[in-house]
Amino acid sequence: MGADYLDECLCVFAMVVINIFGDPNCENCSILYLKDDPSNYVRLFVANHLNDYAKHHPDLVNRITQNWWLPANKARQKLTKHACRTLLKQGHPNTLAQYGNDSLYFFV
Repeated sequence: MGADYLDECLCVFAMVVINIFGDPNCENCSILYLKDDPSNYVRLFVANHLNDYAKHHPDLVNRITQNWWLPANKARQKLTKHACRTLLKQGHPNTLAQYGNDSLYFFV
Protein backbone atom coordinates (compact mmCIF):
# COMPACT_ATOMS: atom_id res chain seq x y z
CA MET A 1 0.00 0.00 0.00
CA GLY A 2 1.60 3.21 -1.17
CA ALA A 3 1.59 6.61 0.46
CA ASP A 4 -0.61 8.02 -2.33
CA TYR A 5 -3.27 5.42 -1.60
CA LEU A 6 -3.18 6.24 2.11
CA ASP A 7 -3.35 9.98 1.37
CA GLU A 8 -6.39 9.38 -0.82
CA CYS A 9 -8.13 7.44 1.97
CA LEU A 10 -7.34 10.16 4.50
CA CYS A 11 -8.68 12.78 2.09
CA VAL A 12 -11.96 10.87 1.81
CA PHE A 13 -12.04 10.57 5.60
CA ALA A 14 -11.54 14.32 6.02
CA MET A 15 -14.42 15.08 3.66
CA VAL A 16 -16.70 12.71 5.54
CA VAL A 17 -15.79 13.90 9.02
CA ILE A 18 -16.70 17.48 8.16
CA ASN A 19 -20.37 16.53 7.81
CA ILE A 20 -20.52 13.20 9.62
CA PHE A 21 -22.95 14.04 12.40
CA GLY A 22 -24.95 16.77 10.70
CA ASP A 23 -25.88 14.75 7.62
CA PRO A 24 -28.99 12.66 8.26
CA ASN A 25 -28.43 10.69 5.05
CA CYS A 26 -24.97 9.13 4.98
CA GLU A 27 -25.98 6.39 2.57
CA ASN A 28 -24.28 8.24 -0.27
CA CYS A 29 -21.01 9.00 1.53
CA SER A 30 -18.06 8.21 -0.68
CA ILE A 31 -16.40 6.26 2.13
CA LEU A 32 -19.06 3.56 1.86
CA TYR A 33 -17.76 2.62 -1.58
CA LEU A 34 -14.60 1.34 0.13
CA LYS A 35 -16.46 -1.54 1.82
CA ASP A 36 -14.97 -4.12 -0.55
CA ASP A 37 -11.48 -2.67 -0.65
CA PRO A 38 -8.80 -5.39 -0.72
CA SER A 39 -7.01 -3.82 2.24
CA ASN A 40 -8.14 -4.96 5.68
CA TYR A 41 -7.07 -1.57 7.09
CA VAL A 42 -9.43 0.30 4.76
CA ARG A 43 -12.36 -2.02 5.53
CA LEU A 44 -11.69 -1.57 9.26
CA PHE A 45 -11.68 2.19 8.71
CA VAL A 46 -15.12 1.94 7.06
CA ALA A 47 -16.43 -0.19 9.94
CA ASN A 48 -15.15 2.26 12.55
CA HIS A 49 -16.71 5.16 10.66
CA LEU A 50 -20.08 3.39 10.61
CA ASN A 51 -19.79 2.50 14.28
CA ASP A 52 -19.21 6.18 15.14
CA TYR A 53 -22.13 7.18 12.94
CA ALA A 54 -24.35 4.58 14.64
CA LYS A 55 -24.08 6.46 17.90
CA HIS A 56 -26.15 9.28 16.36
CA HIS A 57 -28.09 7.47 13.62
CA PRO A 58 -28.55 3.83 14.69
CA ASP A 59 -31.42 2.99 12.33
CA LEU A 60 -29.56 4.31 9.30
CA VAL A 61 -26.45 2.25 10.07
CA ASN A 62 -28.59 -0.81 10.71
CA ARG A 63 -30.26 -0.35 7.31
CA ILE A 64 -26.89 0.05 5.54
CA THR A 65 -25.40 -3.05 7.15
CA GLN A 66 -28.53 -5.10 6.47
CA ASN A 67 -28.19 -4.27 2.77
CA TRP A 68 -24.53 -5.31 2.88
CA TRP A 69 -25.00 -8.52 4.89
CA LEU A 70 -26.90 -10.86 2.56
CA PRO A 71 -24.71 -10.75 -0.55
CA ALA A 72 -21.59 -10.58 1.58
CA ASN A 73 -18.39 -12.55 1.60
CA LYS A 74 -16.56 -13.24 4.88
CA ALA A 75 -14.63 -9.96 4.78
CA ARG A 76 -17.76 -7.87 4.40
CA GLN A 77 -19.59 -9.85 7.07
CA LYS A 78 -16.73 -9.12 9.45
CA LEU A 79 -16.92 -5.43 8.48
CA THR A 80 -20.66 -5.19 9.12
CA LYS A 81 -20.46 -6.94 12.47
CA HIS A 82 -17.60 -4.65 13.53
CA ALA A 83 -19.60 -1.63 12.36
CA CYS A 84 -22.57 -2.70 14.49
CA ARG A 85 -20.67 -3.45 17.69
CA THR A 86 -22.12 -0.46 19.55
CA LEU A 87 -25.64 -1.32 18.38
CA LEU A 88 -25.16 -4.92 19.52
CA LYS A 89 -23.86 -3.80 22.92
CA GLN A 90 -26.86 -1.48 23.31
CA GLY A 91 -29.25 -4.25 22.33
CA HIS A 92 -30.64 -2.55 19.23
CA PRO A 93 -33.54 -4.89 18.32
CA ASN A 94 -33.16 -4.84 14.52
CA THR A 95 -29.43 -5.40 14.75
CA LEU A 96 -29.86 -8.30 17.17
CA ALA A 97 -32.41 -9.81 14.78
CA GLN A 98 -29.95 -9.43 11.90
CA TYR A 99 -27.06 -11.18 13.63
CA GLY A 100 -28.99 -13.45 15.96
CA ASN A 101 -28.88 -13.65 19.72
CA ASP A 102 -25.51 -15.42 19.62
CA SER A 103 -23.99 -12.06 18.67
CA LEU A 104 -24.11 -11.12 22.33
CA TYR A 105 -21.34 -13.66 22.97
CA PHE A 106 -19.16 -11.62 20.57
CA PHE A 107 -18.60 -9.18 23.44
CA VAL A 108 -18.26 -11.52 26.41
